[in-house]
Amino acid sequence: MASISCVVIGDSDFPKVLGKLGSHTDIALFNRRDGDFIFSFISPLTFPEKLQSLLHGVRLSSAAILVAKAVTPELGEAIVALDEYKIESGIIILDGLIKEQIEPLTRGTVLEKYSYSEKAYAPIIAALKEMKFEPAQGSLRLPLDHFFLTKTIGTVGVGRVERGAAKLHSNLTMLPTGKTVQVKSLQKQDENVKEAGYGVRAGIALKGVSAEEIKRGYILTDMPDDFIVSASLKGVFRVNPFFSQGLESEQKVQVTVGLQTETATIKEIADASRIGAGETASISVDFDDGKKLVYESWERFIISRPGIKGLRIVGSGTVSG
Repeated sequence: MASISCVVIGDSDFPKVLGKLGSHTDIALFNRRDGDFIFSFISPLTFPEKLQSLLHGVRLSSAAILVAKAVTPELGEAIVALDEYKIESGIIILDGLIKEQIEPLTRGTVLEKYSYSEKAYAPIIAALKEMKFEPAQGSLRLPLDHFFLTKTIGTVGVGRVERGAAKLHSNLTMLPTGKTVQVKSLQKQDENVKEAGYGVRAGIALKGVSAEEIKRGYILTDMPDDFIVSASLKGVFRVNPFFSQGLESEQKVQVTVGLQTETATIKEIADASRIGAGETASISVDFDDGKKLVYESWERFIISRPGIKGLRIVGSGTVSG
């Protein structure tokens, strides 16, 4: 059975048509089983006020639905986010615009290849079923996006299996803390299962950790040595061509890697003190207060400045190997 996670941007009501409400905070998940497919539709509830909601919603997804109602800064920022995260499979719904209005905005981005659809359940589901996604190979990577405590089960973490498989009764490591936890029970679509593989949104009852010890973006894995846990990050970074302010050394920014977003300082830009729009350089950042994050070599990260007006996404990069 195939599992597809799809962010829906531009209409917070449309996901209610597509699925049933599940976990929700600043992002909401709407789930639906249709034949041999399980869909999770992700709505960034607090965007455009909070950029983090958009970035986490896109990062959780392998596909996108963009509802285009008007040419606004929010539409432009959504297009930039999808392009920086390289979400190559998607659908555009024209709900107030015509193709001639949106095509100049998507030109040169991954959205150029998106299909167009009417705003209805059947054609959207049909288009999603035609999309092909290559399963990631390797050790288990399961980032947690929601977590809570129940009286009957105890600590529960919820997340999408991005690689490998989570197995019942297995012992896993939770990063960045390094804590060992055990999978007491495992659910998919409210059904108990023995294993959850690539793409599946799983609910996991965890032994050995409390809900208070978990934060969004913490990763469950069976191979902790595959990951980097550090209070700094080095990578090759490109400033988005539409971000005219560029990036400077010693600047305060926010870094999003995986489902973690933390304040950081740009400590070094190779051979320069500043890079401008469209320019690329090797950079290093230090997270505030020595906070440690978990990530992998070659993983994509986003730098943003959420407190400014206009486009808040500075650009994206990949972690150095």
